Amino acid sequence: MKLQRQLSRERGGEEYHKWVIVLPPSQMEELEWEEGLELKSIVNDNSLTIRPMTEEEKKEKSEEKMSYEEFKETVKEVLEKAEEAMVWTKVREEGDLEQKVPSNVWVRRLEEDIGLIREKKGNRTVWRLE
Repeated sequence: MKLQRQLSRERGGEEYHKWVIVLPPSQMEELEWEEGLELKSIVNDNSLTIRPMTEEEKKEKSEEKMSYEEFKETVKEVLEKAEEAMVWTKVREEGDLEQKVPSNVWVRRLEEDIGLIREKKGNRTVWRLE
């Protein structure tokens, strides 16, 4: 078993990393875990426990997520009230949204559904409505 640090992305000269645990195939077969299985991790006294999420945990997680319709209405309200175009961070703060980065699919839908326009201004992308 091995712990690896991998470069996840680079933005503004800063590197962001993620950690990957490589498990032997024999253990994966023994566990009968398959790719895509949702896992839960628990840190306790310098140890890490990883287990499959229960159905109840999956349900709670999905209930926490905002639907596209809620997201659309929130972004629309924030941008309608705004006196000028806003960067995503400001939209997120004003709308009390949890996503650090919005879904690209949802953003493209917003362009069609509410007339969202994204414009590059220097090194920033600002959001506004048509």
